[in-house]
Amino acid sequence: MNRESIRKRINVLRERTTARGCTEAEAMEAAAKAAELMREHNLSGEDLDMGEEVATVRASDKRLRHRLWAMVAVCTNTRAVTRQLIGSLQVVYVGRDPDPEIAAYLLDVCNNLIDAELKIYRQGSFYRSRRKASTRRKAAADFTVAMVQRLTVRLHDLFRGEIDGARAAKAGVELDRRFPASRSAGPAKPHKVTYDDAAGAGWMAGDRVNIGRGVRGGTDQPLLIGRS
Repeated sequence: MNRESIRKRINVLRERTTARGCTEAEAMEAAAKAAELMREHNLSGEDLDMGEEVATVRASDKRLRHRLWAMVAVCTNTRAVTRQLIGSLQVVYVGRDPDPEIAAYLLDVCNNLIDAELKIYRQGSFYRSRRKASTRRKAAADFTVAMVQRLTVRLHDLFRGEIDGARAAKAGVELDRRFPASRSAGPAKPHKVTYDDAAGAGWMAGDRVNIGRGVRGGTDQPLLIGRS
């Protein structure tokens, strides 16, 4: 059983209280077991509040969408590391619960949104008028990068009041502890736009996205993000 599974198991035990319908004997037994597991695995109360969540993405998307992955971490006060798989990547967000879950959900929705808008763009006249596969790839890349840029700006504006440097710093410490061999990939090579028309269409697609609130602030409403 890995550390994350142990952490979740302990938190389940901690929730077995009389206030939640357990008998006093059941609550005491659960508390004792939780304390035993914490001692056995050298976990503190703060450790139990720190979690991780995984979003699986296409490896081919890294070059064009990595800025979105990073902005999601900023907006949710998490830190992220990528793990290479066969044909895909895992973006692992680490931070105080429920921040990693929000981050993975947000990234998944944004990636699906870009895919949907890109599919629509490829049906348009400008894209279809590119005769070569190479020029179509360039147009699609320009569209994607511009849409990512617009989404990152809008997400930052949306979460601006909730960005917490201290919370993010603790997430960074936890990420380093969990992934001690990870290292920064350094700045990515800038994307050179070939088609202004494609980039403009991507920016407008990012601007059309309907983003609603409801992630924190004591509400149980989900984040609403999607096409208007």
